[in-house]
Amino acid sequence: MVQIHNLAKSISDDSWSKLIDQCVYQAESAGKYIEFVNPRGTSQICSSCGVVVKKGLSIRIHSCNNCGLVMDRNLNAAHNIRKKYIRLVWNSLIKENKKPAEISTSTYRKDMQVGTMKHRSDF
Repeated sequence: MVQIHNLAKSISDDSWSKLIDQCVYQAESAGKYIEFVNPRGTSQICSSCGVVVKKGLSIRIHSCNNCGLVMDRNLNAAHNIRKKYIRLVWNSLIKENKKPAEISTSTYRKDMQVGTMKHRSDF
């Protein structure tokens, strides 16, 4: 169904929304929280030195001419997403003098428009 051009975006958006809802629900029932980090540009930035290394989607290896780091593009992006999370979330926790256990699931999801799922018996 995703190959139908008119419906592809709606189907993909709905699928991601359901995945996020289920992850949030599972985290809440386990007493945990989920933090959403915008991954935009994370595969272009070198996770070692921070220099932007432009590359097309077909290039799967990150190779930095500045520091010499060579690694899989997705692994590089994962390192950058982790750094973004630490910088954004933990800095805001420190400013508010809060500990992670005091944070509710939806506290920092200001940019997300996805609600929390109620208990469902179908999964």
